[in-house]
Amino acid sequence: MIKIEHVYSFAKDKDCNRVYWTTQEGNAAARKLYDAIATQTDMVQYRKNL
Repeated sequence: MIKIEHVYSFAKDKDCNRVYWTTQEGNAAARKLYDAIATQTDMVQYRKNL
């Protein structure tokens, strides 16, 4: 978790108002980590590859 805390600190130093990640729905290990350190939103991402 220490590296993620560095990301938070870097973002705060740059006056960012949020940090976010995307991961695959089935990536249980990543989702467990993110659930412990952040809040899951209700946003759904759409993308069109060109």
